[in-house]
Amino acid sequence: MYSDLGCPTVEYILPTRFIFRHTEQVFEAVDDLLDVVERSGRKTIVHCLSDTASMTFQGLSVAADLRGDPFNPSAIVWDSCPGPYPIVTLPRTVVLTAINWLARMRDGMNLRQAITSSAVDFRDLGWKNFIRRYRYGLDSKISTMDETWCGYWARDHPLDVPQLYIYSKSDFYCPWSNIETNVLPARRKIVKDLTVLKFHKSPHVGHLRANGETYRQHIKQLVEKVNNNTK
Repeated sequence: MYSDLGCPTVEYILPTRFIFRHTEQVFEAVDDLLDVVERSGRKTIVHCLSDTASMTFQGLSVAADLRGDPFNPSAIVWDSCPGPYPIVTLPRTVVLTAINWLARMRDGMNLRQAITSSAVDFRDLGWKNFIRRYRYGLDSKISTMDETWCGYWARDHPLDVPQLYIYSKSDFYCPWSNIETNVLPARRKIVKDLTVLKFHKSPHVGHLRANGETYRQHIKQLVEKVNNNTK
């Protein structure tokens, strides 16, 4: 989509272990990616697909700050993110464990390794957090960068550049109510140019497939806005 609009494009998927267990190391994992972006010498649009991409964006920002050269893209697309802070229930734990297993298989683990790793996830990320909440009323304990969960980091990001929020009323992971109640009000206090694209029926990170024409039109408008911005 971006290539069709004349934008050199880098796609990146964060390895699974950084998402669930070693989030504090994400900035190290994406350091080479930051090199690629900086070498391009071009205006940059960051397009975040779900909170995993928000985590990658946060890692890029941390890595850039450590270099003494902040990472400030010219525009941001928040697609199916940021979601609410994870609240652990047993059904959600089962779903998370299944997702983790599929992700580890994608990452190249064999079946036995993936099952073993997912079982550890069920125990540490699911069951222990469920007990924390049920017995003590505490929030889930999850891996973060700088002790800031990526969803909160995305909500409070201080950069005032054109931003596009894409979400759906039928998204199971990123509830529209959280976006409209907790995210957009905070963002409007920071961002002057904020566009909202709300769909009534499309799946998580599947809004392009379900609503292609409208989706592409908004991305094209954002790209044109960045190209026409001389700052």
